[in-house]
Amino acid sequence: MTPSPDVSPRVLEHLETRVLEQLVSGASPAERTALGLGLTPLADGALMTLGRFGMVRDFNRTLGLGTSQPVTDGVLDQLQALGRAAGLGQVMVGVVPGAQGGLRERLLERGATPVRAWLQLWREAAAMEHAPSGLDIRALQDDETETFIDVVMRGFGMPPDLRPLGTAVIGQPDWRHYLAWDGPEPVASASLFLSGGYGWLGNAATLPQWRRRGAQLALIARRVTDAALAGAHTVFTQVAEELPEQPNPSEHNMRRAEFQTAYRREHLILPTAPP
Repeated sequence: MTPSPDVSPRVLEHLETRVLEQLVSGASPAERTALGLGLTPLADGALMTLGRFGMVRDFNRTLGLGTSQPVTDGVLDQLQALGRAAGLGQVMVGVVPGAQGGLRERLLERGATPVRAWLQLWREAAAMEHAPSGLDIRALQDDETETFIDVVMRGFGMPPDLRPLGTAVIGQPDWRHYLAWDGPEPVASASLFLSGGYGWLGNAATLPQWRRRGAQLALIARRVTDAALAGAHTVFTQVAEELPEQPNPSEHNMRRAEFQTAYRREHLILPTAPP
């Protein structure tokens, strides 16, 4: 009998941090300086910062706090100081189930406010079929990097200054990238990162006029299958939690692909002003 994979916060938060480490290290020193891009170890977790775009919560947030040791007031003092040093007025703090040290309560005492939670979703890495989409799913070729970045940027509606975040992981070991094509037109993108038997899915962007045609389901199936062929046992990703007033098509796609919830990660916005 195959043992169940470890999809605990201790494991998945560490792997997600590795993804961000690769993103930060893949940017040039000049790009990191221009964007205020960094990933700083903090207790048993890390703080990612993108100081030039402080309003972008996805890139100004913590990971892994309280997964293996209690969070102290000293850790939160350090977190706020790091945020201020990066020019941020606030940071988004992830609170995983069982976070040690009463993290949520400590954050509330410092004036933090809850915002939309994220879900860590996972499924077994195995050959996966998908409904025909009429699109051609292909691994990225060496001469298609600019095409890939263009789809990512346009699909996510990212400003040109954030282009280094797209290029940073191209060509790095353990990364694979894909495009969905409608004839000669590239219409959707996706990436797969492999580490220690796990595969992480990201960079899932579709150009507006090609949405609702099954591109991302097809890209999910290709990456899950490729992860299994590469020896992975588990595939995971993060999605914003669907709310009645905020539906999330990304979660719908993952559920259709038989992903299940590993855990729910609460988020609280913490002012960086000292208490």
